[in-house]
Amino acid sequence: MDGGDTATEDVVELPEALEEHRRYLRDAHQTASRDFDRALLAMASGTIAISLAFLDQIAPEPQRTWLLLLAWTLLVGSLAMNLVSHMTSQRASEKDIARLDEGDWDSAGDDSWTPWLNRLSATSFVFGVFLLALFSYYNLE
Repeated sequence: MDGGDTATEDVVELPEALEEHRRYLRDAHQTASRDFDRALLAMASGTIAISLAFLDQIAPEPQRTWLLLLAWTLLVGSLAMNLVSHMTSQRASEKDIARLDEGDWDSAGDDSWTPWLNRLSATSFVFGVFLLALFSYYNLE
């Protein structure tokens, strides 16, 4: 071996049926990714809106407000990370298109931020909802 990057050197031509299945998988992944982003956006913003609307009904004299503030912070953080992940994904696609336009078909693109941001966004949402439920539990009359 010459010590080069074998991942970019070993390009395998797929039979037509496998290539079609690969396109299907890529399209399914893109659809699932888009649906995940939409669902997370709707759930996080809806959770914030509901908690604001029913704050007086759930906790007219709130106790442990730090739970509520931390929950809101995590939910807003989830929305912000979701937005930033859209931007990083778009930027990675733009770089890949430019790379291909320049005739560089062998090197792989770098979109390492988007998956991490998506995971952090989902985790932040789950913890935000948990803390909001905990706040509600402690403040039920």
